[in-house]
Amino acid sequence: MPNRTILVLLGLQALATSIRGQDVAALDSTLVIEINVPAFRLDVLADTQVIRSFAIAVGMRRYPTPIGDFAISDVQWNPWWNPPDSPWAEKDTVTPPGPRNPMGKVKLPLGSLLFVHGTPLNESIGKAASHACLRMRNTDAIALARLVQASVGAPLSDATLDSLLQRWEPSRRVALPVAVPVRIVYELVERRADELVFHPDVYRRGREGVFASAMALVAAAGYDTARVDRVRLERAASDGARSRTTIEIKLLVSP
Repeated sequence: MPNRTILVLLGLQALATSIRGQDVAALDSTLVIEINVPAFRLDVLADTQVIRSFAIAVGMRRYPTPIGDFAISDVQWNPWWNPPDSPWAEKDTVTPPGPRNPMGKVKLPLGSLLFVHGTPLNESIGKAASHACLRMRNTDAIALARLVQASVGAPLSDATLDSLLQRWEPSRRVALPVAVPVRIVYELVERRADELVFHPDVYRRGREGVFASAMALVAAAGYDTARVDRVRLERAASDGARSRTTIEIKLLVSP
């Protein structure tokens, strides 16, 4: 009977093969990646349209994920884990590629110590659980890496990638001919289609301005803010401080 490592690799290979056509077919323009920390979500955009969304884990409050503009310049398959020179990692050891590697099957560096990467800890997805990095399920990390590589014409054939997915070695770094921009934001309210979504303040940075931001999103959706039920909007914002709260914009606007 195959051992657990072989079963994991076969599962990753099967999923990556099944989504390959969909991923590559979607890429007629340069990608932009946007990450909203309190939403625990990574979006892949092409021509400002979201073509894929992935659930992620973000940094713990003690080790927050930084906000700002970054870029992906390379993709690293079957990565090694080299603990940083930091107190939280002083008991960690260098770990080769494998099912227990904290970096998972692939990592996409945003800097020397900040990565988007796979993880064996699927239970951490949707939580503030990392030391600043953005964790993804291994299958999602593979899908994202494929999208990134295909969007810029990275020099890695499908046959070579399939070979990398079938085993945990060798490690392979793929330099991208063009960097893929990444924007990390901290938005406590968003407009998703025709809804407002309020997110809890993961890092306790304060909810000042959430109401004003919500009103601006209502206006951007084409509604008259003079007709907004402010009490209902404030209630939704207050509920969102405790748990993610979604409300249709049209329900906030009086006829």
